[in-house]
Amino acid sequence: MPSALTAVEPEYDKATWARTAYPLLAVSLGQVVISQQADVIIIGLMMTTADAAVYGAASQLTMPIILAASSVTYVAQPMIADLYSRDRQRLQSLIRAVTWLGAGVALPIAALLIAIGPHLLNLYGDGYARGHTVLIILTIAHFVVGLVGSLAGFMLTMTAHERDAARIIITAAVLNVVLALVLTPRFGAVGTASATLMSALARTLALRYYIKREMGLSLPAF
Repeated sequence: MPSALTAVEPEYDKATWARTAYPLLAVSLGQVVISQQADVIIIGLMMTTADAAVYGAASQLTMPIILAASSVTYVAQPMIADLYSRDRQRLQSLIRAVTWLGAGVALPIAALLIAIGPHLLNLYGDGYARGHTVLIILTIAHFVVGLVGSLAGFMLTMTAHERDAARIIITAAVLNVVLALVLTPRFGAVGTASATLMSALARTLALRYYIKREMGLSLPAF
């Protein structure tokens, strides 16, 4: 720590901290809903615990897609804030690189899950293979979120647009719950997974539109 720092009186800016922290809290709460936690609860309430178990297993199998894509995004996270303040052209190049790398690590996992999904589900026990259709739908949803949504979210939270990120993500979370409540009684777990896919697409398109309009950046950038 520089010696000059010890002679400086500390300053506090609680208002700015709160203005930043509360939207990030809202984003986190929205992410909990979108990450299929609410889906499992809805299926458990409207269907059976066995159906909820199958859905939960399919949901957990898709997590490597998000982890793989996010691992690339996390590395770029501090660079986003830096380049946004001084070099938008290089930031667009960074987005392009992250998009390609994210697709490179997430696409093989998604393809593998779709191809051998029934065998993976059978590892949980007899009867779990019936969740293959749910697994396919959730795989597509997670691929969309991992490839575009995760980076788009960080594009806003790392550039002082966290309030807008909170509004978009909370709206997508509410849409997810409403669609799940409507579609689950008619189509079962497939309807619940479809609600997740539709809300993921809506969130991604909304984030992409906002970033293009307010920041002048294209995402995804192949």
